[in-house]
Amino acid sequence: MENGYGMMSNQTMTADLIVVGGGIVGLSAAFEAARQGMKVVLLERQQFAGGTTCAAAGMLAPSAEAFIHPSLSLLAWDSLELYQPWVEELWELTGIDPELRLRGVFVPEIEASSANSSRISRREPDLTPINLHKRWLDRSRLANLHIQVGKEVTGGAFYENEGHISPIKLSEALLEGARRLGASCYEHEEVREFIVRDKRISGVKTASKTFLAEHVLLCSGLENEHLARSIGLRMPHYAVKGELLVLRLQTALESVVYGEGVYIVPKSQQRVYIGATSFNHQYDHHVSAGSIVQLLEQACRYLPELRTAAWEQAWAGLRPCTPDQRPYLGPVHELPGLWVASGHYRNGILLAPATASSMIDWIRTGSMPWSYLKDFGLERVNQYAIEMTQ
Repeated sequence: MENGYGMMSNQTMTADLIVVGGGIVGLSAAFEAARQGMKVVLLERQQFAGGTTCAAAGMLAPSAEAFIHPSLSLLAWDSLELYQPWVEELWELTGIDPELRLRGVFVPEIEASSANSSRISRREPDLTPINLHKRWLDRSRLANLHIQVGKEVTGGAFYENEGHISPIKLSEALLEGARRLGASCYEHEEVREFIVRDKRISGVKTASKTFLAEHVLLCSGLENEHLARSIGLRMPHYAVKGELLVLRLQTALESVVYGEGVYIVPKSQQRVYIGATSFNHQYDHHVSAGSIVQLLEQACRYLPELRTAAWEQAWAGLRPCTPDQRPYLGPVHELPGLWVASGHYRNGILLAPATASSMIDWIRTGSMPWSYLKDFGLERVNQYAIEMTQ
């Protein structure tokens, strides 16, 4: 779809911002930019939300993720706080319900499991953000949440203000929202070349079109490494393959169950998503029988009722990861006009609102909106001790 503004010829279009990549991060950035009054072009080489986004479970669980890096934790919490008003605006604008459900995340503790105990930390309250909405539940109190846990589960931490969303519905709403706000959105439009004038990025070329803009934002995940290399930049990514399976329960599960090595995410029509495996540097989309057995065994340990659930399907996705598992966010100083928001690993859905909001504010004003974003700069590439080509 294109709305015709800024057309210089049949083959050349001008805008304020070109967003390259139509996954959850690119869709979010395009919507946010259009929302803030920018003329936006969104380019996707395949289908919108057809890669990592459509394979995601859509968990919104910064507490259970237990981020090691403080800045990543701050970004996750800021993003979760933005979700409710963001989704409400999308729903009102488009009529599409992204199925945001903040009905809690339960992190169970298995008897005599020291690894799990350390993961959910102390039972006593403290002043960290994680514990502001945390309750400890023993087995007797779990019945109130309609969670029938296995015999080995002694209790666990319950995080009240976290939950999940539908990545597909969210993507549909973002795309429709961006279009209604005037963005020009193109599928099957692969960037072949960057336009560099006076040592700054001024646009991109595809097979049939030229797009000119003051800013270009790269949101293509794994593809960003190839795009960056074409203009002499290092932007290392690698794939982490993850497999997920879908079952249908006889009774609905309300809250996410996030166990050791497995998560169980409730969805509409009594479905649950069970994930996920993790295989570094694997680029195929095959689902192995061994992975299915592993995920089912782990999940049934926490929720025995899954043994009688109906099988639906399974799939695999490729998560775009950076060497230190932190995304790249910010300007590319070597080429003014070029920006990056990429490498969100397993948290693209969770981090999408804060990524979009911060990047568009930064692009429009020229000022870093949150000081901790300095920890996500592309400059740290030269500090990596991991060899990405192995």
